[in-house]
Amino acid sequence: MSGRNLLEAVVNATSDSPIIREQARIRERVTGGSVLFADDTLRELTPNEIRILEGNLNRCDDWGRIRVVNGFDPERVRGSSLFGRIVLGRFTGEAELEPGIVVPTGIFGSRISDCEIGDEVTVVDVHLLGKMIVKEGAVLFNCGSVVCTGETTFGNGVELPIAIETGGREVRTYAEITVAVAAEVATSRDNADLIGEYERLVDAYAEQCRGEFGVIGANARLSNTPRIENVFMDNCCVIRDAGMVKNATLLGTGEEPAEITSGALVTDSILQWGSEAASGAIVDRSVLTEHSHVERHGKVTDSLLGPNTGVGEGEVTACLVGPFVGFHHQALLIAAFWPEGKGNVGYGANVGSNHTSKAPDQEIWCGEGTFFGLGVNIKFPSDFTGAPYSIIATAVNALPQKVTFPFSLINSPSAVIPGISPAWNEIMPGWVLSDNIFAVRRNEGKYLSRNKATRSRFDFEVFRPDIMDLVLRARDALQ
Repeated sequence: MSGRNLLEAVVNATSDSPIIREQARIRERVTGGSVLFADDTLRELTPNEIRILEGNLNRCDDWGRIRVVNGFDPERVRGSSLFGRIVLGRFTGEAELEPGIVVPTGIFGSRISDCEIGDEVTVVDVHLLGKMIVKEGAVLFNCGSVVCTGETTFGNGVELPIAIETGGREVRTYAEITVAVAAEVATSRDNADLIGEYERLVDAYAEQCRGEFGVIGANARLSNTPRIENVFMDNCCVIRDAGMVKNATLLGTGEEPAEITSGALVTDSILQWGSEAASGAIVDRSVLTEHSHVERHGKVTDSLLGPNTGVGEGEVTACLVGPFVGFHHQALLIAAFWPEGKGNVGYGANVGSNHTSKAPDQEIWCGEGTFFGLGVNIKFPSDFTGAPYSIIATAVNALPQKVTFPFSLINSPSAVIPGISPAWNEIMPGWVLSDNIFAVRRNEGKYLSRNKATRSRFDFEVFRPDIMDLVLRARDALQ
């Protein structure tokens, strides 16, 4: 990606951002209008409607601040407390709280403060719903606090310490950021004008996101979660049985909802279309791009995951991880720059010896298709970008190094050679081509068949010109 394309990506995202669009409408509403309804469709409650509401055990500090649409049914609000300025839509249908359990739309057993509630919304047993815009068809069930607690950017504008934790490749985030954008920013630190303009644009993006009201999109679903704070949820997104969600943006559509489920904790983060945090995952100050996921107690901090990449059980910290990376076991990846992705981190891999005690924090550049085997220890700094689709064999201890032989097998030494340290690795250039070409062909087909991303474009062919140029250079070096 060129610098010009980098800046155009942020400009285009700003002009088409659902968060910015909604917050602009909310700011207009604060002056007296409504976000969800035309002003001429709203009216005050009638005395008879107030009597019905009070008879249904509802309480309000000032019924005069409630506005409703024509066709509002007061029988659909029961056992609830209303505070501040509230707008209520029409409730005439039904909603499914759990599979097979259907209830009328409306507000039941909940506390509502300074909110707009759209048509056919269902709010059941929510302890506090405060300063939220809830769009049509959304379902909120058995939640603690669903609130916006002050001015927030919903996880946008966060600075990620990519690759070098102590600083040097920082990347500011926005909701639609891509791996290509993050990689260009992280590798262009010498271009002060470009970085300055990028950060100015991201600052402007975040400032336009800033608001005092959260948004729950049309047909979104929130259930069984104790605290949801400062969240923007796009249409059809899901928060179900989560531990906590705070300062976050979820992008989604009906076919590609972002989801936070099953005990996951998400803070100061962005989840793009089709991404998921599940089964006890922890996602903090990070971006999950489209159709990536964190599951089974996986931890992702200060990082960006590329499309179709999954982290389960392991830990990823201060990393830029590209697409199609498999990380399904307890392992560590820290301070890694890996925008090409398409690799694997095996069980027990320690790709994280970045603290040398003799120098500031170091980094690793992994290279496309790198396979880190079981129980390897990779010391920093290391650069495998010149050795795509190489395998680091089980239990190898790799010293700091730069490798420029593609398709290699890196192993522990099979013999002790006088005058050569036994700590040095043994390398077989081209071994993957001569002895394991099946893995290369299998990966090409696997990535193509498993790709769910619709906004990112990938080259699934391994033997393309840029890779073969590296092969030719390695051949010439060996000669």
